[in-house]
Amino acid sequence: MTAAMTAYDTRNYAEAEALCRSALALDHSVAVAHEMLGDLYDRRGQREDASIAYSYAIQFNPRNYSAQGKLDRLIGRQPSSTVRGTAPRVAAHSGRRTNGFSLSRDWVMGLISVVLFVVFCGALALFATNPGEPLDNVVPWLTAISPNLMLTLVCEGTIGGVLLAFYGRQRPLSQELEPLGSGGNASRRQVALILPLTLLAFVWYYLSLLVYIGVSVSRNRFSVSILRIYGLALALSGLFAFMTSQVSKGGGSLVTAAFAGNLLFPAALVGWYLGDRIRLRGK
Repeated sequence: MTAAMTAYDTRNYAEAEALCRSALALDHSVAVAHEMLGDLYDRRGQREDASIAYSYAIQFNPRNYSAQGKLDRLIGRQPSSTVRGTAPRVAAHSGRRTNGFSLSRDWVMGLISVVLFVVFCGALALFATNPGEPLDNVVPWLTAISPNLMLTLVCEGTIGGVLLAFYGRQRPLSQELEPLGSGGNASRRQVALILPLTLLAFVWYYLSLLVYIGVSVSRNRFSVSILRIYGLALALSGLFAFMTSQVSKGGGSLVTAAFAGNLLFPAALVGWYLGDRIRLRGK
């Protein structure tokens, strides 16, 4: 149910519903699962199904004032008894707090998104006017691109990761580090996997991608969220390769296409983490 709540907060409604049904398959008396299903039905306009779900939530937890208030709102009923009269007020107060939190969080995310978009465009414009020159060829890929491009890649990758966390239906990064139903030791195995992937990305982004695909195929388990991060790095690599071909006197578009992901992928992971900290604060 904790995973279901997180999925609901991150707008992964299909996953939230599947997790609620899995919980109810184990124990049909989980009131919070019935209430969340009611919320999901209500979002889809299935008022009758939502009423039934809220009724189950109240049946299995008579002190569930939140579900009682939602049920009363659906059927337009005003409770008359003292006890029932208290419930809607508590539920309404709780709802205002929940809605206020949600509204506040959405406003914060919106303002941050506007600022990040402006910074993203400004960094592109700054790179276009001042692409810089590559350093001496000491380290093959690191010095084949200019310091200006390196800074821009880190900046844009981080911004892209934050915005993807906000609006890309990403699972929380912390959940991606913990495979479901694998126990404590598996968590360490997953950390041991994600760290080499990030280190390999510094060596060569495409090698990291191939290793991840190979491991995922062997485990028969792909993470759409991680694939989106790889896709983001690939898309930005293409963008910067094109820009480099237009603004750099010495060319270097092939080098940029080959090695820009080395910085974009780790930066996007950092952005994903920062985006989670903002969108899931207090959760």
